Order: sequence, then C-alpha cells, then structure tokens
Amino acid sequence: MIVRAIQSIQGDVENKDKLMAALRSMETPKSVRGGPIKLDKYGGIVQNQYVRRVDKVGSVYQNTVLETYPMISQFWKSDPEAYMKLPAYGRDYPPCRFCE
Repeated sequence: MIVRAIQSIQGDVENKDKLMAALRSMETPKSVRGGPIKLDKYGGIVQNQYVRRVDKVGSVYQNTVLETYPMISQFWKSDPEAYMKLPAYGRDYPPCRFCE
C-alpha cells in the first residue's frame, strides 16, 4: 500500500497531507492475511477478521476458518464519532466497579 501510494503521488513524500490522502485512498484486494485491506479516515486498518480453529490434517496442523467478518474497522459495531468522544482507556476509565 505504501509503495502504491508513493507512486500515485509521483514520489512527493514531503507533502504529508498528500501522502496521507493517497494512503487512505488505497485498498489492497489481497493482503498478507488473505483478504482486502484499507485504512479508515482515522488511519486504522479495515480488514476481514477470521475466527479459526486449528485442525490436525494428516501429520500437520492447519488453520480452518470457521467464520469471516468482512471489512471490520477498529470500531466494529460502535459509532466512530461517538467512540472518539469517549475518554482514553486507562486506569481511571472505565471506572472499576470492584475497586475500593
């Protein structure tokens, strides 16, 4: 994705806004993980998520895909705008219901 983005802006990597816009517009139909991949407007990866099971086939182990959730972002089912308004996850948030 990075190489294709740099090529699309003719190597003008000094222009950071142009480079980031090019990166966010890229979508790779087949990534190393086997499915499509792209960036959301926050710079997070959007890709297929796989539920797998390890099976022994003959004398070797292999991953067997049980379920594929297509093009899941870092927010999954949450509204990105509402999520981004929440405080950063940390020691004090969310409040611990079991702490003294």
